[in-house]
Amino acid sequence: MRSISPTAPPPPFTSKTRGRCHQSCPRAVPITVPGVRACEMSDPAKKKQRVDDASDGGSEPSVNPHTGRVYTPKYYEILAKRKDLPVWQQQAEFTEALHNNQTLILVGETGSGKTTQVPQFVVEAGYTAGGKMCVCTQPRRVAAMSVAKRVADEMDVKIGDEVGYSIRFEELTSQKTFLKYSTDGMLLREAMTDPELSRYAVIVIDEAHERTLATDVLFGLLKEVLLRRKDLKVVVMSATLEAEKFQGYFLNAPLMRVPGRLFPVEIFYTQDPERDYLEGTSCISQIQRLCSHTILTPSFIYLSRYSHGRADPRVRTARGHFDFPHGRGGNRRRLY
Repeated sequence: MRSISPTAPPPPFTSKTRGRCHQSCPRAVPITVPGVRACEMSDPAKKKQRVDDASDGGSEPSVNPHTGRVYTPKYYEILAKRKDLPVWQQQAEFTEALHNNQTLILVGETGSGKTTQVPQFVVEAGYTAGGKMCVCTQPRRVAAMSVAKRVADEMDVKIGDEVGYSIRFEELTSQKTFLKYSTDGMLLREAMTDPELSRYAVIVIDEAHERTLATDVLFGLLKEVLLRRKDLKVVVMSATLEAEKFQGYFLNAPLMRVPGRLFPVEIFYTQDPERDYLEGTSCISQIQRLCSHTILTPSFIYLSRYSHGRADPRVRTARGHFDFPHGRGGNRRRLY
């Protein structure tokens, strides 16, 4: 009989030995199935590296952290436009300044994106965690409604849920709302019932240069609340603001400037005084002068009037005189 020499038992088949089993075993033959691609075994180290790369910002997240749903294609289209805004480049600077100071004065030129982006920076910094809210005041109700809808689209949420607005005779918020746009009068009315404004972690006062009565009263109330609530943050924003006076009022608050989008503007003046500009056709003659100008080739003409009732007749008259199209589309000039 042939004697069998004792051998050491084989090592246990673990994740560490699985990779070298194929190389050490002479009988191991790779099996290939036609039409089926070979599956690579997952390496925990590579998997951890992929997770780290994703957390470092290597790719945009695909799931909305506010809703738990996958981002829509519209979100990525708007995100590309948001990244072109001047204020987007200063997000880290703004977050650090807000973290180190209780009050911040932000002066941003028109078109910098401060009204829509700064409240979102506050949310992304985590100030609305734990049931707290961020409110951004607007001097006009139309601005509060339109900006809230725009921010809801940018955050890919439903207006009235995570992002809402509060204006006179109308409020569109819910228990899930953490970012709200409100008129300064509505926030002032809320301060009458809650003097500490305990619901809010950050209060953003936008368009502070307009200095409405409600805004001035809010400044006085917020200065007192800031002394009692050390956890409250206040951001005062404006396009054209005497920053030094506001800095002194809020106990030498730091100033942050944001550049804006600048476009070349040329001003035309009438040669003679217009006697019937309000009711006559002088604005029509100015539009005709612009259209006949050899240098200007506008695609849009914006007619600004101080009231809705006076703007509509002029627009209808101009459209009938120059045959302007009513809707969008094409390369012809359009009048609004």
